[in-house]
Amino acid sequence: MTTAAAPDGVPQPEDYRQMLLRLAPAPGRWRAALIATLALVLPATALTLADWGHDAVLVSMGAFTAMYATDRAYRIRAPFLAVVAVLIVTAAFVGGLAGDVPGAWESGVALVVTLTVVSGLAVFGANALAFGPPGGFFLALVTGLAAHVTHVGTPLGTVVAAAAIGAASAWVVSMTPALWAWRRPQTRSVATAVGAVEAYAARARADQPSVRARDTAARALHDAWGALADAGTREGPLFDRLYEAHLRFAAAIADPHAPPSTGTVAHVPLGRTEAATRLRSSAHALSADVVITVRVVVAVALSGVLAYALGTGRADWAMVSAVLILHTGVDRVRNTYRALQRVVGTVVGVGLFAVLALLEPQGLLLVAVLGVLQLVIEMLVVRNYGVAVVFITALVLLISEPPGDVDLGIVSDRVLDTLIGAAVAVTVLWLTGRRFNAGVLPYEVGRTATAIRALAEVLEGQPPTTPAAARARRTLQVELLASSSAADTAYRQAPVQARAAWPAYAQTQELGYDLLAHCWLAGTHRTALPDTLRGRITDLPPSSGTTRLG
Repeated sequence: MTTAAAPDGVPQPEDYRQMLLRLAPAPGRWRAALIATLALVLPATALTLADWGHDAVLVSMGAFTAMYATDRAYRIRAPFLAVVAVLIVTAAFVGGLAGDVPGAWESGVALVVTLTVVSGLAVFGANALAFGPPGGFFLALVTGLAAHVTHVGTPLGTVVAAAAIGAASAWVVSMTPALWAWRRPQTRSVATAVGAVEAYAARARADQPSVRARDTAARALHDAWGALADAGTREGPLFDRLYEAHLRFAAAIADPHAPPSTGTVAHVPLGRTEAATRLRSSAHALSADVVITVRVVVAVALSGVLAYALGTGRADWAMVSAVLILHTGVDRVRNTYRALQRVVGTVVGVGLFAVLALLEPQGLLLVAVLGVLQLVIEMLVVRNYGVAVVFITALVLLISEPPGDVDLGIVSDRVLDTLIGAAVAVTVLWLTGRRFNAGVLPYEVGRTATAIRALAEVLEGQPPTTPAAARARRTLQVELLASSSAADTAYRQAPVQARAAWPAYAQTQELGYDLLAHCWLAGTHRTALPDTLRGRITDLPPSSGTTRLG
């Protein structure tokens, strides 16, 4: 099946120019945008009325909490956002400590070291734990922003208190819709999975199976089961709908022309991988998360040193600009275009800030302006990050630079800081990661082969619904998805090595999904593996150590 459709699985050339301005679909995004806006405006208004002056808008740092987990089930969103809130307040505290260090040289060293460490930890943790947009970027941004405002005279206690108030507001506002829309996140996730399965099954029935459609459906199903596990849903109409969709997916893989599969629930898929396991599985040399983190750490440190050497006045801005470009993705060409996109966005954002600063908004008018900017940011951040950067830049500069104090020198320095961070980021991007690009696909193919053999071994002695089999099935699905992502990256970054590994990649992908389909269709019965599957498992490529979950 996959062999015939192999060309469909090869990544197609991307139109990177279109990527610069394309807006990805994001239905219903206005809800998250409204929540993020209220999370900023409500506490900022209260503190402004309480005579906090310009310090009132520092609640924006904590309000960034509302930009996370916007599509997660509320049952898990509550503790997740609490963790994010603590991390953001901690970032404000640590950044404030660095900015409070006396002496120009000493404070510079403190800022570079602090922001480098925070950026590395934030980016690795956010990517390994699949935080989703906006990833670890805002933790680095808050650290730099707090360092700057304390350095220019704002008391550390005020900075931390404002961040904490904003974070608390963000948590409350983000959780309020749970009172009337508790099931909305998981319902949307299941609907997405059902649609993806139908698209794949239709192509399979037409004898035009698509590797891309299969992978899309598998990822959507995996995410939907994670959403139901997050919500604690183990039965009911929503569960049944997803279960039936997964049976249809398995049937479309095994025999798309067979009658639709139905039956009672025989297996409750496990939820998302545990956090400790995710972190451990990402800590190896051929991990994209490690490559991204190394690039960020190197680029942030170099950007800070260079900005200080040139005396721009805001080394933190150069360092955060480097994080903005590098914190997601390992694709060098794509990230280079992304760098151009985000440099242009930042420069335009500096111009927007200059225009707004000339109007000298103060008090509640400034809060209103920031609210509008926050609304636009949240509408755009998952649709086109580069365009969102225009408004992120204006918002952050309005927070950190009181409008009445702005002159042409500040504007030109922020543009220079941006160019420094971008130039360093792109240089580091192209000088690192060659070993990863060449070796990641064979490595991931080996891990997938390990997972296939492990599941087959479990199935020799027990049915596919036991706890051990459930863990092995989840492991194999995770490895299949990781291998698919690695194939995309490898084919664009190291096409010669990727083409050499492609037959083994296609072999493990097809066999892995066939084995998972066998498990779904076998139900609770201990069914011997067909001889065809046994023979294909024997012909697998060598394994690569342990799997992500084992």
